[in-house]
Amino acid sequence: MKLSYAFVCIGLVLSAIPVLNANPEALEEKVARWVETQNTLSKEKADWSIERDLILQMRDLLKAELDTITEGIEEALAETSDSTKVLAELQEKNDALRDSTQVLSDAMSAMEKSVISLSKAFPEPLLDKVAPLLKRIPQEGSEAVGKLSLSQRLQSVVGIISQAEKFNTTATIVGETREVETGKRVQVWTLYWGLAAAYFVDAQEQYSGYGRPTADGWKWETRNAMADEVHDLIDVKEGTAEPKFVVIEATLD
Repeated sequence: MKLSYAFVCIGLVLSAIPVLNANPEALEEKVARWVETQNTLSKEKADWSIERDLILQMRDLLKAELDTITEGIEEALAETSDSTKVLAELQEKNDALRDSTQVLSDAMSAMEKSVISLSKAFPEPLLDKVAPLLKRIPQEGSEAVGKLSLSQRLQSVVGIISQAEKFNTTATIVGETREVETGKRVQVWTLYWGLAAAYFVDAQEQYSGYGRPTADGWKWETRNAMADEVHDLIDVKEGTAEPKFVVIEATLD
C-alpha cells in the first residue's frame, strides 16, 4: 500500500514537471488542493470510525433495553395470567356464595311465614312482647327483604320463637279487661296455662270463663260456674293459698 502511494506521488510530481516549467504557481495550487483533499478524506475517515463506534455502542444499549422491556412484558403477561386465574377462582367462589345465600334466604322466608302463621295463635300478653320483632319481619316480596341481612332476619325469628317457648313453659297471670256479656267488659285476672288454655275470673268471682287458641286467634267463653276453681288456681299460682289439686274443665282442639 505504501509503495503504491509512493508511485502515485512520483507520478504526480513527474506529471507536474512540465507544468512547473510552464507555471509554478499553478503547480503549487494543485499540490495544496491535493493535500487539502487528503486531509479531508483522513478526517472524514476518522469521523466515520468514531461514528461507527458510537452507532455500535448505541445498538448494544438499545438491544439491552429491548431485552429488559421484553423480559418485563413476559413477567407482566405471567402476572396477568396468574391474576386472571385468581380472579376466576374468586368469581367461582362468589357465585357459589351467592347460590348458598339464595338458598338460605329462601329458607329464611319459609321460617318467617311459619312464625307469622304461628303468631296468630299467640295470646295478647305474648303478642305484646313479640310485636316489635314481628314488625321487623319483612313482608314477602317487599323491598325490605333485600335491605335486611340474613342475620337480622334470623334474630327476629329466633327472638319470637324464644319468647313463645318461654311463655309456653310457664303459667302466666295477667290483669286485663274482658267482655263477659254482650256490651259488658269487666276487669279480670287471667291465668294462661302456656299456649294451651287460659282461665279468667273477676275480683268478685261473679264472672269467669276460659279461652283456647284457634286458627283465627283465641276464642273466649264465659263459664261463671267455674269461678271458684279459677280463683283457687290463681291463688295457688301466686302463693296466697296452700298447694292443692284443682279440678277444672278444659277443652282442647
